[in-house]
Amino acid sequence: TCSICKEGYYLLSTSVDPNDIWMAPTEHCKPCPPNAFCPTNTTLETLVIPQGYWRASSSSAALTECRSFGGDGEAGKTRCAGSELDAGDASRRRMIEEVSPSDEYCAPGFYGPECRLCVADKHHLVDGDTCRDCLPLGSVVGRIAGIVLCVFVACGIAAWAYSKKGWRKKPGCIGRILRLADRAVVFYVGMGFTPKLKILLGFYQVCIVLTTTYSARL
Repeated sequence: TCSICKEGYYLLSTSVDPNDIWMAPTEHCKPCPPNAFCPTNTTLETLVIPQGYWRASSSSAALTECRSFGGDGEAGKTRCAGSELDAGDASRRRMIEEVSPSDEYCAPGFYGPECRLCVADKHHLVDGDTCRDCLPLGSVVGRIAGIVLCVFVACGIAAWAYSKKGWRKKPGCIGRILRLADRAVVFYVGMGFTPKLKILLGFYQVCIVLTTTYSARL
């Protein structure tokens, strides 16, 4: 009796009785998933995952194409090694499995969904295929504080200049800018842009968390 599946199909469960496969092959031998390769005698665990694709575990038949995340078209292939390894890649496979068996489809140095996380501590993904050191906390806080301070100063100067009613009659750039600001305020209030901007900001926030939290794509 034949207890293996032919090319283009994979065996759903290796614990099934060979006679059952022979009697009902369509129940146990399933068509190869899209983008995967299924040579003769392939099982669900031994699906050949091409470079640039990732799956959650060896018990999943769903393949996910690795996105570029800000890099070029090859960034996904750089992170997601797949399972197409030849004999010369045995050492790389051992190194990957030492990190985590569930991340065996990731290139060394990467792990997680679509291999977009960095194995090294305090590193983050840059250009879709490179891990770089995270900035020190003090440097980040200093930059944010500097930006916030500059924004407050700029807004304060703008508000002070806008409050000078007499400056609107002055010739030159300042007078024209203040008169233009008056027209912009009237237009903004008349068109009711405040609720529209709130809706747009809410939609943007939802779009951001769709990718990072729910792994959904727009």
